[in-house]
Amino acid sequence: MEIRTAYHRRMREIQDDILAMGSMVGKALLRSIETLKSRDVQAAHQIVADDQKINQKRFEFGEHCIELIAT
Repeated sequence: MEIRTAYHRRMREIQDDILAMGSMVGKALLRSIETLKSRDVQAAHQIVADDQKINQKRFEFGEHCIELIAT
């Protein structure tokens, strides 16, 4: 029973990670639109830098899913 509990806990954590990443993407999209409208080059560079953080989260998420499947 303990394995099942740990599995469900980990699934909830992954779900929370997905929701957080989705929120990050949504905010980045809105910032991108505003930056494009204002033609703010510095803000555009910051968006690109922040996108790398989103990508890192995506890879971490993939690793966590693989670890969950493997257990």
